Amino acid sequence: MNSFLSLDEGSHLATFQAGIYGPKLEKSLNDKGFTLGHFPQSFEYSTLGGWIAARSAGQQSNRYGKIEEILTSLKLITPTGTVETLREPASSTGPELNRIFAGSEGLFGIITEATIKVHRLPETRKYFGIVFPSFSIGVDFIREVNHREIPTSMIRLSDKNETRLYKTLGSLGKKETPVRWVKNQIQNRILQWKSLGDNKCVILLGLDGTKEDVSQNFSKIKPIIRKHQGLYAGTRLGEQWIHSRYNMPFLRNHLMENGIGVDTMETSTTYDRVLRLHQEGIASLEKSIPGSIAMCHISHSYHEGACLYYTIIFPMDEKKPADQWFKMKRIISETFFQNGAPISHHHGVGFDHKTWYERATSKPALFGLRAFKKEIDKKEILNPGKVFY
Repeated sequence: MNSFLSLDEGSHLATFQAGIYGPKLEKSLNDKGFTLGHFPQSFEYSTLGGWIAARSAGQQSNRYGKIEEILTSLKLITPTGTVETLREPASSTGPELNRIFAGSEGLFGIITEATIKVHRLPETRKYFGIVFPSFSIGVDFIREVNHREIPTSMIRLSDKNETRLYKTLGSLGKKETPVRWVKNQIQNRILQWKSLGDNKCVILLGLDGTKEDVSQNFSKIKPIIRKHQGLYAGTRLGEQWIHSRYNMPFLRNHLMENGIGVDTMETSTTYDRVLRLHQEGIASLEKSIPGSIAMCHISHSYHEGACLYYTIIFPMDEKKPADQWFKMKRIISETFFQNGAPISHHHGVGFDHKTWYERATSKPALFGLRAFKKEIDKKEILNPGKVFY
């Protein structure tokens, strides 16, 4: 269940069995000069079928799309038979089954095979940092880049708390030498000259493509950086991020072993609501656990809005850690709901988010989904108690 089945180079489509893990899938394509371009943080330990079932988003989905946009066709085994969707670029033939099965989290069947869109490996890439005076100015920059339809692979904006954390982590284990001291003094003076103070935030922006395309798109972005009072910080930040982008879960495990809790949650909203939801989300998290530190970054952005990805670091309650976590989860989930934001952008629903998914979904829609579930899973054996069932 983890094999590379075929590659249609003319159509840029590849077919895999759904149990294949991210690294094996990507290597299979790279060996033939292609890439899927789907790199969720769980990339090393997650499968194609899992990505589809949970409707995941990769870190470079600005260029390559979320998994439901990448999916062309699939094979699904249900208790009442096998479903195979057509390998078609587009159609107008009723509800799109791929979109119903993607994100269904195993409620309708087991995904065994999928055909997905692939791309030629990019000739070059340019990933770089930009420092902005504030989170709100960074959001304005992201919105303008998207509205001007400048192709990017990734635009990731860290708020001031996350920017400080990454600066601290980047300095750990480094000896204070005269050269480093001088570099830090120069860096601090430049930031002062540019009026980049305590509220400064960092964007990591990625460009992939031909050398000509990357050069042209970077040229289009430079005046927008200046317009929004940004400071180009070079490619070192981007290179460091690419090198360490899958490391955060390992750091989280180490912290939890030492009594420091870490959790993440994410949602999305339109640009007119981003700043309010950012502030209310941070306030809700820090209120839910006294002594905690909350931070946020925009991980994915679109024409009409963006994904807000929160992290909370907190002293764990050694006596009642589950109660502490459930309280925090309820408070932040309610904040999302009250702001008209989905309970998840790419982490899925499962059991923990089920209450808020059902509250946000109209009753007729829930009735229809449950009826469909009952029709193809009459004995109710597929992942009961999750999402909407």
